[in-house]
Amino acid sequence: MEYIDFEGIIPKGHYGAGIVVMWDRGSYEIIEIQNKTITFFLRGRKLKGIFTLLRLKEGRKGDEWLLVKKKDKYGNANWKLDKSLTPEKKSQLQEQIPPCKTA
Repeated sequence: MEYIDFEGIIPKGHYGAGIVVMWDRGSYEIIEIQNKTITFFLRGRKLKGIFTLLRLKEGRKGDEWLLVKKKDKYGNANWKLDKSLTPEKKSQLQEQIPPCKTA
């Protein structure tokens, strides 16, 4: 929860290093958790509907997950990704360490 409103550039050498911006906000409800899948309902401003996270077989990078949108009334084949990190937004970000403990 300490990250909920955090936006900034986490310095190299710190956990999560890189640019962090708020892309969407909302709530979720877990539908089902199985061995390598988590299915949930998102109620975001941008993302809505049923999604599944699938854990892939161990790859070169270690833990890899795939996010899949399920077919439901919120699906839109013409949806385009809205990039929140515009050059203007990037110029407003400051380098800072997040307000929480990281491991």
